[in-house]
Amino acid sequence: LGAGGAYDVMYVVNLCHIAPWAATEGLMAAAARLLKPSGTLLVYGPFKVDGGFSSEGNKGFDERLRQRNPEWGYRDVKEVQDAGAAKGLAFKEAVEVPANNLVLLFAKP
Repeated sequence: LGAGGAYDVMYVVNLCHIAPWAATEGLMAAAARLLKPSGTLLVYGPFKVDGGFSSEGNKGFDERLRQRNPEWGYRDVKEVQDAGAAKGLAFKEAVEVPANNLVLLFAKP
């Protein structure tokens, strides 16, 4: 990828639940390194909120993912928020979008 501070926006789709947790941690580290000051990271996908699922379909899909690979599965918004904060990214909001998904917005100060 480009040099540090090269991007205004980074957008990732369906990464956090179909990858080991280390991938989300790596995403946050990369965003902290690659975003310009005031840059935005948008993370799209299904997430748990306060440990709960937004639908029975999401709960079932999470169970199937974890059966395929125990390192996969839906992440709680708070876990992702904390991973961003650990790398200096400020969580701004979670936006509900169709199909029981969210877009998590982070900003680099």
